[in-house]
Amino acid sequence: MPELDLQHLKTFQNNRLRGTYADFIAQPSYEATCRFFFDNVYKAEDSTARDQAFVAFHHKIRRVLGGDVILCLRQLIDLQQLTNQLDGQLLEVLAKMEIPHPLTVQHYEDAYARCNNYQQRVLQIEQLLHCINLSNKIFHSWGIGTGLKALHRFHQFMGDTQVTDFLLEGYHAMTGLKNLAPLTVAINERERIRLDRIYGILEDGVW
Repeated sequence: MPELDLQHLKTFQNNRLRGTYADFIAQPSYEATCRFFFDNVYKAEDSTARDQAFVAFHHKIRRVLGGDVILCLRQLIDLQQLTNQLDGQLLEVLAKMEIPHPLTVQHYEDAYARCNNYQQRVLQIEQLLHCINLSNKIFHSWGIGTGLKALHRFHQFMGDTQVTDFLLEGYHAMTGLKNLAPLTVAINERERIRLDRIYGILEDGVW
């Protein structure tokens, strides 16, 4: 069997998210938002170049722009860095367990628990929710679409649109969404329940 690598792990996790939120993806009003966060923030392909571009972009504009825009970029960077760290830990455990590709749910959840990073996983959920809520606020702000398009044209001229492609896709994915709350409530509930189940935590908090 082929060796399990990071792309296999990301693909497995992306498919898991699609399955967990299939009911929202099936709804036209939520489909674009779900696909943006699950297919771009948690993309299966190598995101190293894009992540580095985000860090460089944030460093350049943090003294020019302020407020929610910079905060959102910082949160996206932090979320991606934490996700990469957790994926690396999980892949190391899977390698020690000598788990081959294709990965099964049982092997995945066993390795997930062996990582022993429950609090970091809680933080990952919280950071994702913060990013979704703040992105929604920003993308519904007056004039943000015009500003993003102008910034994108500038980056096209400069020959690097990784960051603005991402931001514009997020803008188009979220501006048509009228009520974000059902999705964020579902993410918080489903991910917490899943995490507690994997770690064997009972409702009263006892292991």
